[in-house]
Amino acid sequence: EEDRPPVLLRNGWFSRLFEPISKMFMLPYYREFDLTPFFAPFFMLFFGFCNADLSYGIVLIGLGALLKAKAKNESARNMFTLVQAFGVASIVMGWLTGTVLGYDLKAAGEIGKLVLIRSTDQIFNFALLLGAIQILFGVAIKAVKLMRQKGLLHGVSSWGAFLFLLGVSVIGSTQLGAQPGRLAGYAKYAIVAGLVLIFLFNSPRKNILVNLGLGVWTLYNLVTGFFGDILSYIRLFALGVSSTILGIVVNAMAQQLAAVPLVGWLLFLVFMILGHGLNLALGALGGFVHPMRLTFVEFYKNAGFEGPGLEYRPFSKAGSVK
Repeated sequence: EEDRPPVLLRNGWFSRLFEPISKMFMLPYYREFDLTPFFAPFFMLFFGFCNADLSYGIVLIGLGALLKAKAKNESARNMFTLVQAFGVASIVMGWLTGTVLGYDLKAAGEIGKLVLIRSTDQIFNFALLLGAIQILFGVAIKAVKLMRQKGLLHGVSSWGAFLFLLGVSVIGSTQLGAQPGRLAGYAKYAIVAGLVLIFLFNSPRKNILVNLGLGVWTLYNLVTGFFGDILSYIRLFALGVSSTILGIVVNAMAQQLAAVPLVGWLLFLVFMILGHGLNLALGALGGFVHPMRLTFVEFYKNAGFEGPGLEYRPFSKAGSVK
């Protein structure tokens, strides 16, 4: 138990693209889960949320393909493949919100009917929903990890936290405008079951009074931490909406330049390229930095990530590594 073997990550082709991101923080401890495959889909979707535009996604895919064709090593090609994956996410979110080059597709006749998210309120609620899903997923991972490392009883309290937060999330969704439905009626039972598991199993094999006392502290940290973490995901809504607004501003200014005699069309084209290029660059920066914050602070914390792990470095002769 006291040994610290070195760590070498082993993932499939998709999760392997996100390993450089996980290594920016730290490697997992040898006896815990590598969270890379668990946060990879969320990270990709969060990037798309911050750059929700069909045209931006197409540009990222084309740029990634161009750079990957010129890359000379495998790590660089994987990085540019990741750029293409971000482009796919931008296309998906651009279709969901109905945005292409700053223009709103919801007013485009039959095509506009395909847009699923039709208001800023829905975008806001979707950001909170993604946050709740990722946090609950992290709590479930923590429960499985504790059961695997320490025994079945040690993960029961975390499953109680999962049930409690799930019930709170379902009830909270009804307050944000979702239809109550039958599921909301069962949420209170999930909350009660979760509380029982939290108070009785937070410290297995100890006195019940100790469990009750620690249960109060656990519940306090759980509630305050959960709502604080959920609010952090509002940044996705803010970045996505601000990117769209900047695109609208660029279009409006370019339209004014188009009225200039003779060279108006050229000024319009140049301003559109420069304006949207800058907006894409800003969105890509925010779409990379802020999902990292959500991953390493909110998700890693709720998943019970420990770290750090020692990186595996194989022996080699001096000068033999190219």
